[in-house]
Amino acid sequence: QHIGYEFTDRKNLQLKRLAEDVEDTGQWDQEIEMDMIDDIFWLFPSSLYRLIGGYSNYFWFSAEQADLAMRAVKAGYRLIYTPEARLWHKGSLSIGGRDKNPAHAYYDLQGSLVFRFLHLGRLRFLVFYFSIVFSILKGSLKNAFKRVFGISNDTNMSRASFRALLWFNKWVFTRGDNNGSNPFSR
Repeated sequence: QHIGYEFTDRKNLQLKRLAEDVEDTGQWDQEIEMDMIDDIFWLFPSSLYRLIGGYSNYFWFSAEQADLAMRAVKAGYRLIYTPEARLWHKGSLSIGGRDKNPAHAYYDLQGSLVFRFLHLGRLRFLVFYFSIVFSILKGSLKNAFKRVFGISNDTNMSRASFRALLWFNKWVFTRGDNNGSNPFSR
């Protein structure tokens, strides 16, 4: 559980969760403006939804709320956390959770790439993109090394990232709707 997000690097759209897995001792008992809030926490007028065009069909599972929030903020709205709200949400449970889950890794990278492509300048996006490519290559080499020496045979996380990157590369040219297809869904 957490209360929202704050930018650690606004120029590159890097976020961290606030109060994740932290005992609530009253430290969050005041309304505060947030940089990002998960969409399950939102209450807003339908006029805002119409103004910003609702959810983008470019996303299926991950980063859709970040895109919606960015467009709301760009339209002049503020994202406010209020301690009076009580919500319980088990993040990513519908696809099996976050931990070592290739289906989650696939959607997460797919959404992250599209989100940053839409909201970063081209140079900043290219730096992000090539850092992802490098990270995938590094992870693949590490997994290959582990397989050769019998340390591990699990390559699903690397494969999920690679497949998400391939999906994104195609999407850049087609800009088609995301139909939710995930080769790693159970």
